[in-house]
Amino acid sequence: MVRADTMRVVILGNGRMGRAVASVAGRTGLAVTGVLGRTEVEAGTPGATAALAAADVAVEFSTADSVPGNVARCVERGLPVVVGTTGWYERLGEVTALVRRREGAMLWGPNFSVGVALMSRAAGVLARLAVPLIRAGYEARLTEVHHARKRDAPSGTAIRLQEVLRSSGLDVGVTSERVGTVPGTHRLVLEGPSERLVLEHEARTPEVFAEGALRAAAWLRGRRGVFTFEESLEWDRAEAVAE
Repeated sequence: MVRADTMRVVILGNGRMGRAVASVAGRTGLAVTGVLGRTEVEAGTPGATAALAAADVAVEFSTADSVPGNVARCVERGLPVVVGTTGWYERLGEVTALVRRREGAMLWGPNFSVGVALMSRAAGVLARLAVPLIRAGYEARLTEVHHARKRDAPSGTAIRLQEVLRSSGLDVGVTSERVGTVPGTHRLVLEGPSERLVLEHEARTPEVFAEGALRAAAWLRGRRGVFTFEESLEWDRAEAVAE
């Protein structure tokens, strides 16, 4: 993870994911300057102002309608921000333009699991190879299951996987289910008359996303611009060096 003496984190959002980030940060010895709820941030309370001023980086897991304002507040303070909230992407262009205009730093992603990032890469390869099979009568489907309190459906991850598949020539719909306390399961199925292939990722606890967000936060420090979680993994660089 990240050494305790290298990063101070402020968490924007005190819901399920905000608490998970705080838990992981505390367990790994990172300094958390504050776990701020929406009212504190928007009102600019003394506690929120102090927490933002003391931080090296912000991790944002709030609500979709809070993201643009939270990013703007971070950029105004020169504070890099990692955005894990989903459901706000219709404003991504606007927020991206703001960050770049103010020479700030933002990293965003619909999912901060390394396993999901690997699944996305594998899904793109699978889609390209499966196109002829679809024409020959195979079927492909994408499903996702999340906890009952998750607001957006399909999930941001499912939408991203759908985009990856489509860019590789495979147009697949998404089936969503909201039930219980499931952290997140995504499944791509390719099925023929006599066989079935399944590519699946199952998150066991919300902490997998918190761990990824903190990893991304450490990577973002010292950078300017707008980045995705996949870019922070630097797989493209590793592949280029290997070649």
